[in-house]
Amino acid sequence: MNKMKKNNCYCVLFLIAVIGTVSCKNKAERIIEGAWDIDTICYKGHEIRECFNPFNTVFFQNIFCSLPSIDNCNGLIARYRSGHWEVHKKNGGLILSIVTENRIFSGTYRMAFKRDSANKHLKMVFVSDSLYVSCVKFMFNCDYHQDLVNDLVEMSRVSNVSECPK
Repeated sequence: MNKMKKNNCYCVLFLIAVIGTVSCKNKAERIIEGAWDIDTICYKGHEIRECFNPFNTVFFQNIFCSLPSIDNCNGLIARYRSGHWEVHKKNGGLILSIVTENRIFSGTYRMAFKRDSANKHLKMVFVSDSLYVSCVKFMFNCDYHQDLVNDLVEMSRVSNVSECPK
């Protein structure tokens, strides 16, 4: 009888370990989920933040994302708002991939997390040859999540993200 309880206990622990492994997301994927307010966005060297109507927020949930749209800003049109995203590591850095019909946001980006100590915010920057985006995590205070923020900043320190080209 005692041996049977021991075997059942091992089975339960094994199932928990398997389920935990299958359902685990990495820290970057977990933190990306939610709303991000865009501070700065440059497309092909031009600041386009004022072009968004009326919101400039990106939402990431599970594998789906909701993107800001542009009706017409100096000939720039990007009305398609939904897409899919994923994060993976490459050469020690973080890569964000967004698949959407929105031509501004569709692409693969080098990404990094940064701490805005003055405002206690977590920032995410993602960059490609044509797009630079700097955004702030909505409703997230760095002081309450110091270890996580430190890990994310360290994890993304090798990503080569530059400033918005002027």
